[in-house]
This record gives sequence, C-alpha cells and structure tokens, in this order.
Amino acid sequence: MNQNSHTPGPAGGNARLPWAAIGALVVLLAFLEVSHPPRQYAWVVDLCALAAVTTAGAAVSEGMTAAPGPRNDRRRAPGGAEAESSFRADQPAWYELSRPTATVTAPYSAQQDPANPLNPVSPASQPIIVPRPNVYPGGTATVPATVLATMPASAPVPAVAITTDELSKAPKFGAGSKAHNVPWRVPEGPFPSGVAADQAQVGSLAVRGASVVGPGHRCGGNGGAEPGVPRQDAYRIGRTRDDSFLIVAVADGISNARLSDTGANAAASYTVRVLRELLEADPDIAGLDPAIVFKKVAEQVADTASARAVSGSELATVLIASVLTVPRRRGEPARGWVAWVGDSSGWVLDAEQKSWEQRFGDRKNQGEYASNALAAALPDHPEAVQAVEFDLRGGAALALVTDGVGDAWTRRRVNEHFAGRWRRPLPIAEFLNDVDFDAPQRMDDRTAVVVWNAVAG
Repeated sequence: MNQNSHTPGPAGGNARLPWAAIGALVVLLAFLEVSHPPRQYAWVVDLCALAAVTTAGAAVSEGMTAAPGPRNDRRRAPGGAEAESSFRADQPAWYELSRPTATVTAPYSAQQDPANPLNPVSPASQPIIVPRPNVYPGGTATVPATVLATMPASAPVPAVAITTDELSKAPKFGAGSKAHNVPWRVPEGPFPSGVAADQAQVGSLAVRGASVVGPGHRCGGNGGAEPGVPRQDAYRIGRTRDDSFLIVAVADGISNARLSDTGANAAASYTVRVLRELLEADPDIAGLDPAIVFKKVAEQVADTASARAVSGSELATVLIASVLTVPRRRGEPARGWVAWVGDSSGWVLDAEQKSWEQRFGDRKNQGEYASNALAAALPDHPEAVQAVEFDLRGGAALALVTDGVGDAWTRRRVNEHFAGRWRRPLPIAEFLNDVDFDAPQRMDDRTAVVVWNAVAG
C-alpha cells in the first residue's frame, strides 16, 4: 500500500457524530436563554457562544484531517516503465478541461504488424479515455487539445490518435512513378485548387466527380526547383430545375496553351449552362443540336480570351459533355446524349462486364496540337464536334474522363481494377483517392465523373 494513502482512524468516520450532537445541544441552550427575558444568566450565554465557536472549529479541523492526501499511484507498465494509472485528485491547473477536446493515444508499443513493420498495431491505436472526477458522476472526458501544449515538462506527451492504418494510400500499379510522392509545388499567381471533388444524387442517378493535378504538374520542373503548374482539367455537374435531366461536362486544357486552365474551366461551366437553358426550353434530348451547343461554348471561351487580351488558342481545351434523363423508376434505362471535341473520353461499365469499355471520344493522332497529338480543340474548331445518343441500363455506369485516366485504362490490369472498385458508388474520399492513382509514366492531370444508374430495389 502506498505510504501516502489515507486510512480512516479514530478521529475520522463515525467520530464526527458526537461533535455534531454537542454543537446542536450548545446552540439549543443559547437559544432558550436569550428567548426568555430578562437575561438573568448572561454568563451562561457567553459560555454557550464560546462553546459553539470551539465546536465549529473542531468540526472543520476534523473534516480537513479526514480528507485523503495526495496519491502517487504509479504502476509498472510492461517492460518496467512507469505509467500513470489515472489522473490524481490533486490535478494541476491545466487539468481543467475545456473544449475543443482531442482523443490521444498511449506511446507506441513494441508489437508490429507483420505486413507493415513500420506500423505498430497494439494499444497505440486505442484512445485513452481518462476519468474526470467531480464533474459527471461515472462519466469520462478526453484530454483537450488546448492543454497539450501547456502540460508540465515532466508529464508524458501522448501521441495524436492517428495511425498509419487510417491513412489511405492511392492505388499503385507496377513500380509507380517517382514524381507521385514528390512534394507539391505552388504555381505562380492565382490558380485553381489542385484538387476538386463532388458527389450528388439526382433521382436514381448517383454521381461522383474528382479532379487531381497530375504528378508532372504539381512537382514543378527542374527537379522541383521551378513552380508547379495549375491543374488544367475541369469538370462541372448540373441539372434542370425539375430534376428531369442530369448534365455533366469534362474539359482538359491543352498543355502548351498558356491559359489552358482558364479555358478548361470556362468550357465546362458554359457547357452546363448552355445545355440547361436548351433543355428547359425544349425538354427533349433528341432536340439537342451538338453543333449549336459547341458553337455557343466556343464563342463564350473566345469571349473569355478577348477579355484577357489574348488569342483563343491561349485557352485551348478539349471537351466532352453528356446529358442523361433521370429514370422515373429505379432500374429503368436512362436515355443519354454525349458530344465531344478531342480525346477526353466516355466509358460504359455494364453489370456483366469485367472492364470499362470506351464508347465515346477521339483516339489520339497527329495534328496541329502536337504536344497532345490532337486534331481539334475549342474554341478554334467547334465544327469538329461528334455526338451520339445511347441508353444507360439499370445497374450500368457511365464515366467521362480526361486522358490522364483514359490512357491508363487502356492497360487491362488498371482497367479491371477500376471496374471492380467503381462498380458501385464509393464514398467521395475513396473516389478522390482512386483518381490520384500512381502508375508509371502517368504524369498528366486526371479527372473522372461517374454516373451510376441504380438497379431496381
């Protein structure tokens, strides 16, 4: 037993009862004397008052001696190290808990995960919940984040409750690329965010969208000594006011165009706006004229270039867009329309297929945009648009992707991996993580917007 522990003795426990009785009797006698005039025995009152004060002082002294003293309850942890079993009754000032709070973990143990020697897996991943006495009977509290920095130097500093098990990793194919893990560099001047992600539900159609700046752009040139390049991909998701149609646009700015990120964002935004206006005026996919749609978009991109006093080719971008009718009942086919200029592509995954099948989008070939081997792009060549109508069956999925994803899907192993992963809608964080995959020679920005037509049930 610890020598500082308190053990109740004769002066404690039930010994308080006689003092209470004596005090009550003295107070009662004083009351009776002063309530019967005249005061014939003033000395009796003085004596009773003195006795009352003495009794009260003795009672206070008894309460102080009965209180337990400081404890130093330390137990041996495995391996001989001492560990604090709980917070003591004589907590310092920093123990007073305040919001916000943060759960903490004990120091890493020696146990290791055989599959990952760098990742401890035993109690390190279990949060420590410490008692908070005299606040919530029987309750618990966690150590507040605001007090961690003010703990005494002698107090053990707990690790934050984040383990490598919780840190997801992007899918890696083959040896991956060295650039994928290089620190990101900040581009010069204002620039769009390096990452974008969205999820939505329109009727029975589930949507996930994500865009990530590619390793070749985010790590900068010359071994990271130069600034990064802005994300040149963009996407937009829209709908008509009555939720009858879902609209998706995906754009990929041409690498050698100085303001290609601006062109991609302008093209994607204007495409959704133009299609929504046309569909609300005439709610029929068959009435959509791709030549009119892409001409309007090209004019808007050209106007954006003029406002910046540059030529339209400085905002050059490819574009693919799709409209899907929202089925009235789950499991019904969704009627679709897709149009494109350039090599951003559309892929379909039916329920019985093991891999994504490319249905829409140009194959790369030689052309005036030699850096990406493209024959046409906006805003210069809207007349090159192609369009197709199709049905997206219940249980199937449509993916609109830039070539940062589409080129990788030409590899069977990569394609089948994403077919398995994206057969059903994922949480948006997982979807975004998948888009940031790591594969050899895949350095471009990557963007994917996937629409699932839910099965019946």
